[in-house]
Amino acid sequence: MLENARRQLVVVALSIVAALLFLGTLGIRQGLDLKGGTQLIYDIDIASAKEQGLIERSASTAEISQLVDETVRIISERIDPDGKFDALVTRRGESGILVELPQRDEAEARAIESRIQTLGRLEFRMVAKSNYNVVEDEGTPDERTIRLELASEKAELESWLNEGDNLQQVLEEPTRIRNFNNLRQIERTGTLNIQWFPHLVKPERRRGSKQLVWNAYSRGEAAAQLPAAAVPAFDLSEVALDNPPESPDVEPKIEFIAVNMHAEHFSGEDLNPSSVRGTLDEAGKPALSYEMKSSRQGDYYDWSLQYKGDHSAIILNGYIESAPYFVNGISGVGQISGNFTPESVQELQKTLRTGSLKLRPVQISKSVIGATLGQRSIDLALISISIGALLVLGFILFYYRLSGIVAFSALMLNVLLIMGLIAATRSTLTLPGLAGLVLTMGMAIDANILIYERIREELARGKEILQACRTGFDRAIVTIIDANVTTFIAGIVLYNVGSGPVSGFAVTLMIGIVTTLFTAFFVSRVVFHYLLEAGKLDSFHAASWLKNVKFDFLGQAKKAVALSVVLVIGGLVVFAMVPRAQKYAIDFTGGANLTIALREPTAVKDVREKLQNSDFAQVYGDPIVNTIDADQDNRATSFAVRVKLTDDQRELIDEARRTGGPEFEPDYLIKLRDSLEGDLVSKPFGEPVVTEIPGDSNAFAAVPINFQKPVRAGDIKRALAPDLTDQLQVVDPANGEVAADDAQLTSVSLQFPVLKGTDNVAVLTMINDGLENDRQRDGDDLSAVDGTPVKLSDPIPESSTIGGRIVGDLRNSAISALAISLFVIVLFIRVRFHEYKYGIAAVVALVHDVLVTLGLVTLANYLGLVDAEINLAMIAAFLTIIGYSINDTIVIFDRVRENLQEGVRLGEKIDRAELLNRSISQTLSRTILTTLTTMAVVVTQFVVNSGAGSSLEGFSFALMIGLLSGTYSTIFIASPVMLWLWRRDLGDGAAPAKPSSDTKDDPALATSGA
Repeated sequence: MLENARRQLVVVALSIVAALLFLGTLGIRQGLDLKGGTQLIYDIDIASAKEQGLIERSASTAEISQLVDETVRIISERIDPDGKFDALVTRRGESGILVELPQRDEAEARAIESRIQTLGRLEFRMVAKSNYNVVEDEGTPDERTIRLELASEKAELESWLNEGDNLQQVLEEPTRIRNFNNLRQIERTGTLNIQWFPHLVKPERRRGSKQLVWNAYSRGEAAAQLPAAAVPAFDLSEVALDNPPESPDVEPKIEFIAVNMHAEHFSGEDLNPSSVRGTLDEAGKPALSYEMKSSRQGDYYDWSLQYKGDHSAIILNGYIESAPYFVNGISGVGQISGNFTPESVQELQKTLRTGSLKLRPVQISKSVIGATLGQRSIDLALISISIGALLVLGFILFYYRLSGIVAFSALMLNVLLIMGLIAATRSTLTLPGLAGLVLTMGMAIDANILIYERIREELARGKEILQACRTGFDRAIVTIIDANVTTFIAGIVLYNVGSGPVSGFAVTLMIGIVTTLFTAFFVSRVVFHYLLEAGKLDSFHAASWLKNVKFDFLGQAKKAVALSVVLVIGGLVVFAMVPRAQKYAIDFTGGANLTIALREPTAVKDVREKLQNSDFAQVYGDPIVNTIDADQDNRATSFAVRVKLTDDQRELIDEARRTGGPEFEPDYLIKLRDSLEGDLVSKPFGEPVVTEIPGDSNAFAAVPINFQKPVRAGDIKRALAPDLTDQLQVVDPANGEVAADDAQLTSVSLQFPVLKGTDNVAVLTMINDGLENDRQRDGDDLSAVDGTPVKLSDPIPESSTIGGRIVGDLRNSAISALAISLFVIVLFIRVRFHEYKYGIAAVVALVHDVLVTLGLVTLANYLGLVDAEINLAMIAAFLTIIGYSINDTIVIFDRVRENLQEGVRLGEKIDRAELLNRSISQTLSRTILTTLTTMAVVVTQFVVNSGAGSSLEGFSFALMIGLLSGTYSTIFIASPVMLWLWRRDLGDGAAPAKPSSDTKDDPALATSGA
């Protein structure tokens, strides 16, 4: 059967080994829902940014909000540009950012955190020199000479560095040189022609020599080439030519270089993002190559030509990386070199491709969080997946017997290869992804069903088993390629145009298609070859369902189309009428992110159950709850709680906040506290009691105070007595007695004298001020017994609103990706089938399936029949439906094309309706078998996960609707549309028998035979 069977067997064996190696060495990364990860909270200091001139002091609230949204977008793209990472990045409050990352090794986690806080600001400017020419008016050749007082500028900088601790400050953080630049700008009340930027002086090897030299522009070889515009923040003798460094790892030194801020310049925004990639410079060291946008290449060439022989400062994140000089005009392609490592170049590439941040986010907290799904949900998902796989195995063995074993073996290898490629691409596996993987089992077996049904047809024509197998494989492979390549092309578009989860799904989709084609081409064929060679497959035994079906499918077209119109229009009406918050999950709507602190270590399932059975869940729905910094038993005292907020709830909260003042508490906080009453830790302060002393001008205040961890009573007294009174006493509330200095307490009562008439607010302010003053006293911080900084007890230490993961940009990119992919599908089918009718009919069926599914899912969720809110998992379900629908339609259309060609070859008069009916009947067994195997998996997932609080409930429900709709639409929507398009062009619905005239009128008949 195969001439090169041994070579193909070697390829299969190597692929198995490679997959096992990837899985064994790299492993599978699990997502936030399965494994948990790290929660990072950042904040943008708007007030500080205004003081530093990074944003306008007069910036409006809307402008600041837009800036924060842009920061969230850039960080999201930096972390997860391909959608494979399963990271959560969303806005937190007015100026905060919430980031949740799946578990990663320490080095990768550090790189991601660095990427988040890297500005990514790139500038191409000119190094300052005493005189330079500038074009006075754009569009005219007139030039004016600008004179820069470089000597006096250097003297002023050197004088400033010698004042106070300025030098020490810039040595600790070189970008603080902006303080000097800002000072000079204020003094001169205008834009500075010169600003100073730091350059890290590091050792590098002299070309052609092993000797290390300092790359300082203020000393050594480089100084002779650069204009006198460098001021060292070190002793010049330290970097003299006769004092070479002993190691490349010595601590870098700092110098400052004057940059011309008046001359024309370029920024990272002028780069073509896709052109930024790692390379090697002339010395063979890591570097970064770039290309200007086409609209800026001409300007860049003129700029580099104008300053021929001068040095350009390449400024990255506030540091000058290098200062090369222009030898000639540059067309727009360049290179950034410096003291880079391969890892730093890779990080820079990711950073520059996403654009620069205007403001650097400051990390507020970092904690380890548990899985967002409970263990019960994960267990049920795995049970449903296992049952689904067993059902597929049982059915395929029952129907195809020995050949079924071959099909299932190929299927298992397919899963192994997919898992290996997921590990190799470092993608993250989530619960919907795991369910989709098993769904791939149901869909991938379609290739084997196509092959086996073809073999059955060839045997029915009287061929021997060997010839039937060879012909069956050859004929089926054409259909398999057409169906899968069509979906693969859609995946390419989704990956390149979409973003976030859409891109991530596209990667998984394309991996599945590649492995499916591989197992169909190689594995099944090789196994059949050796079975035939060994005489184990003398005959092909299989059940026979839906054989010789005679039914006028096209005769039911009008009824079917009427039903579809009702379903589609009705679904769109339902979708439009159902309130936004009742159809979208928190991924779309956003909500509130809360942290709660409990008295005792608790399992996450107990917290979930308590909230689900409370008034809190009745108003705000089931929250997402996961642990923070859990112990070895997966129990914790801190939990992250995420709750969805409707638009109406947000408006009520915002209105109440405006009128309630600083003491306002949102309703969800009150209900959360009430639901967990008795479990939460105490409030930081109890109610103060002020007792007047008769005949005395003083009163006596007693204030209960609670800490998160035990604190020694003596430490409390020493820390607060200087700010309150020497008569401060620390009382143990358990016995009402003054505590000994070495007593370790989490709750105390502070008692001290105050002036008569002092109210409760003033008393609490005095204690807060005392704690704050203690934090500011060096070496005298109040610490807990374990040495950590003391923290007051707080039942809900974190409470902030968050945005949705799927914001406008992501939604628009998803819609654009889908629209473009549909267009490309039509074009590809036009190439393969030589006319547009097939593609148009396939896309009509595809759109039909998505709209029907969307309407029914929205309705079922609104009526409370299914928990099927539209979230990220649901988007994956819709994309899966698209893949299934187009695959199913292409299989039938491929048989239509084959029958057309056969009719032309035989000179028959072709009735298009009869041709479509015959083609549907011939592929009906394949259609039903594929639907049954796939539905077995999906229905099992739905039944097992129904009511379990898992995203698989809505995911599998949507797939059930989509698979049924896809099977129906292929027969009753795509085929009637195809017939209507034919009749519109040909008039009578039949094609003449002569190939010559048919070929002219009907390009599909000119296609080569399958």
